[in-house]
Amino acid sequence: MILIISLVLAALFLWGCAKPLKRHPVPFYIAAVVIALAVLVCTVKGVSFPGWFQSWVWPLFSRSAFATALFAVVMWTGALPNGSRAIKFLMPVRGELSILACILTLGHNASYGRTYFRLLFTQPGRLPANQLAAAVCSLVMILIMLPLFITSFPAVRKKMNARNWKRLQCLAYGFYALLYVHVMLLSVPYALDGRSGYVLNVLVYSAVFLGYAACRVMKAQARRTRQPDKLRRRQAAALAGALV
Repeated sequence: MILIISLVLAALFLWGCAKPLKRHPVPFYIAAVVIALAVLVCTVKGVSFPGWFQSWVWPLFSRSAFATALFAVVMWTGALPNGSRAIKFLMPVRGELSILACILTLGHNASYGRTYFRLLFTQPGRLPANQLAAAVCSLVMILIMLPLFITSFPAVRKKMNARNWKRLQCLAYGFYALLYVHVMLLSVPYALDGRSGYVLNVLVYSAVFLGYAACRVMKAQARRTRQPDKLRRRQAAALAGALV
């Protein structure tokens, strides 16, 4: 349910803030840093919130649900049909959304890492198998996310070779896959036990991530089938130019 709320909020955020985010991204980055630090400080201090806030607002950021929704937007942008209205709207702010999602995710990593990363490195036997695997996934995801995060800034991207930058961005596919695995490792055991909300959680995440994977594969296949036609057109144009 929290992911559904996060996806709705992400859509509303884009509807109202896409243009300001593109023109003036720094205030949004600062706001994300403030939220990430607030999550860390409140977790360290053990701050308690009213029930409604603890149930419906706090998980948006402490569990990285809103950041995941932003990543989902970034992810699905690459699977949308080229030339569609949606891709024309989303593509210009894809980098900025990725940066926001990374900042918020780092806040989640820092707050949860105090417990799970510490146990992973000092007392891994105390972690259940699914949580141990999820913690390892988190570490690998952070290692993937950091270079993607840094190279999303235009100042860094402009200094890189375009081909190398595109190759680096391919790491995002591994990040998305590990993110889905991470969530399933933490959610499926509770869903199997009949815990309220976790079955819906598994279904929603699966629809978002597996649906993306299917659409991305179909788009790649469609592109490959068009390549021979494009090549033939280029060869014909080159031949015509040579004859002229």
